Amino acid sequence: MRLKLIFNSIIICGITIALTCCKEVIDTPTVIDIGINLWIKDVNGKNLLDSTNTNYYKAAEIRIFNLVNGIKTEVFNSGMQAPRNFLIYKNEGNGEYFMKLYPYEGIGKAYENGTRIETTTTYIQWKESITDTVVCTITRIQHSMYCTQVYYNGILKYDEKINKDVSWGEGIFHRFIEITE
Repeated sequence: MRLKLIFNSIIICGITIALTCCKEVIDTPTVIDIGINLWIKDVNGKNLLDSTNTNYYKAAEIRIFNLVNGIKTEVFNSGMQAPRNFLIYKNEGNGEYFMKLYPYEGIGKAYENGTRIETTTTYIQWKESITDTVVCTITRIQHSMYCTQVYYNGILKYDEKINKDVSWGEGIFHRFIEITE
């Protein structure tokens, strides 16, 4: 009888320790805010994502590559809503098409103080002969990740300290970048 009581006590203590020790304490909510809104036009002002334009970029032909440890790696995640890390939307307020790009987020490890700032590179291959470079500053603070700067083909196009959200057609857009190809 005494042996059974000791055995049950050990089992209960083991379960209690397992449940309390493995519990992760999260003191802040997780925020992932890295999406970039790109409005792509040609030199005549025609939207290059609109299929009514003759030289438009077809979504099925666009490829995204990340520079991972110095190696250019094509993005394709079949189980994701944006398997190639982009989506094309139509702004119903102004009829313009735009791309929501999810750039490379980096390696994801934080420094000891809980913050890491990392520069990442993403390539957008619009067509076989046309590729643009997007360099982002990704800032991680505890459990959250933000894109704080965007360079498009070497030109600073967004800086969170300078740029504000943009009212465009039907909506307010964060990290809205207008590109002329």
